[in-house]
Amino acid sequence: MLPWSIAFTLAIVYVVSLVATQTVVSLDGVEVQTSFYLAFWYLLTFLPPTILGLLYASRAGYGRARAVAFAHIQVLYGYVNLLAAWRGVARIRAGRAGWAKTRRVAEETA
Repeated sequence: MLPWSIAFTLAIVYVVSLVATQTVVSLDGVEVQTSFYLAFWYLLTFLPPTILGLLYASRAGYGRARAVAFAHIQVLYGYVNLLAAWRGVARIRAGRAGWAKTRRVAEETA
């Protein structure tokens, strides 16, 4: 795992714990409503891929709605990869290195 992936995961856990437990978040001594805090994190997470998706859509001939949807899917795909990486780290730490495949069953001849 890369160091920024670990920092990003810790930030996600921190944000989720703040939102789940508090209605007002203190940022450098300034009280901010949780809804504004969530909106900030939403923009920080989804705005860059959305802008890039819209720029690509204008060149590739896609519609704007499709580009925005693809941008959101791309971010969610990144979260799936992050979860898979943490699952892999947990499996390595637990000593489970096996790769269980579909059980092979001998077929009966007709």
